[in-house]
Amino acid sequence: ITSGIVRYYFNSSKCPEALVVDGQVCDQIVLGGILHSARARGAPSIQYFLNPSKPSPHALKFGADGSIVETVSPPANPVAVSGSKRGRQSSVESSAGEQSASSADHSTREVEVSSGSPSSNIAKEPPSSKHCLEPPRSPPFRSPPRKRLAKRVPSQDCERPRAFYSPNYWAELDNVSVSFNEQSVCFGKEDVGLRLSACELGVPDGVRSSNEYANFMEVRRRQAVCSAEPTSIAKALVLLEEDMALQEAIIARDLEVAAKLTELEPTQKETTASTSDELVRSMQRNQIHFVGKLFRLMRTKSPIMEDYVRVHLISRAVHATLPLWCAPVADKWKKIFGENCPSSRTVLFDQSDRWVLDENEIELYAMSEALALFELLLMTAAPDIFCRDLWVHVLCGFDAPWIGASPVRLLHPNLLLGLLRSDLGLRLMKFVESSKWESSCLRRLQSLRTSDVWLPEDSGILVVTFSSLGAVWGATTLSLPRA
Repeated sequence: ITSGIVRYYFNSSKCPEALVVDGQVCDQIVLGGILHSARARGAPSIQYFLNPSKPSPHALKFGADGSIVETVSPPANPVAVSGSKRGRQSSVESSAGEQSASSADHSTREVEVSSGSPSSNIAKEPPSSKHCLEPPRSPPFRSPPRKRLAKRVPSQDCERPRAFYSPNYWAELDNVSVSFNEQSVCFGKEDVGLRLSACELGVPDGVRSSNEYANFMEVRRRQAVCSAEPTSIAKALVLLEEDMALQEAIIARDLEVAAKLTELEPTQKETTASTSDELVRSMQRNQIHFVGKLFRLMRTKSPIMEDYVRVHLISRAVHATLPLWCAPVADKWKKIFGENCPSSRTVLFDQSDRWVLDENEIELYAMSEALALFELLLMTAAPDIFCRDLWVHVLCGFDAPWIGASPVRLLHPNLLLGLLRSDLGLRLMKFVESSKWESSCLRRLQSLRTSDVWLPEDSGILVVTFSSLGAVWGATTLSLPRA
C-alpha cells in the first residue's frame, strides 16, 4: 500500500468544523508522516496523484492519538517535480521539517476518521483512548508510479446496494402523481393499436425544489452499474417533463404513420423469431402498429401470441442468468450453453422442453410466464414509461435490481407487479380484456393484479441453471452491481 492509493473518508453527513481550513474543506491528511487523499463520504470520486513533498493548501496533519495537530501548508519554494531519483530523500525530510515548524500555531482538535469500507472503522475507540493511526509506511518518492497506479486491480469490497438513495427520497416521490393519455388507431373495424403515455405530473411546490436524490443504474462497457453522480428529485422532474414534451411529438408522428398501415399479419421474421430481441426490433419500427398486430392475434386466439409469451419467458430467464451483462440473448446463450442460440422457434422450444422443472418451481414458472406477457405488452404499448427508471420509481414507489439486456434492460418481477397494480397497468389490462382473448396466462395475470403477493428477493427470479440432469429451471436472486 502506498500513499498514492489509500483513501480515507470522514464518517459524517457533513464536514466537521475541525476539517475546515481557511474556509475550505481539507482534501488531504497526514497520518504517521505519510500524505493521503481525503474526501467526504458520498462525494464524487476525484482521481489525482499525491506527491508527499507537496501537500495541498487544505491538508490536515493528525497526531498519533488521531487528533489534528496542525494544518499543513505547501512549501514556500517547492522543488519542481521530475522523474529523477536524486534528492528524493532530502526533499521529503525538508518538507517534514517545514510542517513541524508551524505546529505551534494550531490547537489540538479531535476528529473521528473511518476507512472507505463500511465494515471497518479505523477509530472505533472513543477519542479519549490512545489509538494509534499508523498505516503501513512506503518508501518516499518524488513522483508516483503512474503506470502501476493506472493498472492496479480494485480492492474486493463488500457488495454495495443496487442503488443509493437519500433518506427521504421515496417519501418525497410518493407525493408526485401522474396522469396518462391513451391514443389509439383503428385497423379496420375490429382491431386497435394503443399508445399509453404520461401527459401530466402533479407535483407539490415543496417537492419540485427537493434535493433528495437517487443514484440510478447505467450501462458502462456493457455492464449494469450504479451511476457515480446522484440525481436530485428537482432535476428528475425536469427530465420527466422534457421527456413528456419529446414523446408527444414522437407519438404524433407514429400515429400518423400507423394510420396508413393496414397489414396486421405477422411477418416471416416475427413468425419464426426465437428471441425477444427480434420481437423488439419489430416493435421499434412502429409500436402502435405492433400493438395492433398483438391485438389481432389475441382477438383471433392465434397460438402465435402464446409463442411470443414463451419466447419472451425464455429470453428473460437467459438474461437473468447473467443479469449485470447488458448483451443480446444470443451472446448470453452462447456464454451459458457453449453453443449458438437456436435460430428457429421450433428448435428453441424443443431444447427448452428438455429443461427440468422441479415441482417447487412450478408456481414461480407460472407467475413468471404471466409477467412475461405483461412486460411484452408494456414495452410495446408504453415504451417511454418502460425504459425510464424515473417513471418506474414514481409509479411503483420502490426499486429493484436490473436484468441487463440489449437494447433495453428488463424489469425485476416485483417492479412488473408494481406497474401491473398501478393506473398504467389498469388501463393496459382493460385494453387486453377488450380483445376477448381467453388464456390461462391472462387469467393468472388478472389474479396477480388484484392480489397482494410479492416475490421473495432471495428466490423470485426464474433462471437457467445446471445440475446432474442437465439444464434446469431454477430460482435465484439478482446479483448486486457495484458503483
